[in-house]
Amino acid sequence: MKYYEILYIVHPALEGGHFQDIVKSVNDLIEKNQGKIESNNDWGKKKLAYPIEKQKYGTYNLVQFTSKGLDNSLILKDLEHNPNILAYLLSNIDKSDIILEKEAPAEEAPAEEAPAEEAP
Repeated sequence: MKYYEILYIVHPALEGGHFQDIVKSVNDLIEKNQGKIESNNDWGKKKLAYPIEKQKYGTYNLVQFTSKGLDNSLILKDLEHNPNILAYLLSNIDKSDIILEKEAPAEEAPAEEAPAEEAP
């Protein structure tokens, strides 16, 4: 089994329950094509670098999964035909790149200030 991730952008008008329906449908699509979901992370609504289908914002979602890789083209085909998904990207990843859902995102600690040197 190989490890993959799909980052897809959902239409910004879909919020709450409708967004969760899209996420569930993508997860079901992956499982239907012999994939096993490892991680699912909602990145939230962000401004796009350039307009896609006249939209300036989109809701990002990252799904990491294992698969034999044979049916990935079927997954991409279904994502292409979904009008609620603005864009997507499928990538091959290493096992070490899997984000564990129990892990909280690491917050950066504030930098410690160096002690001021005293003038002699």
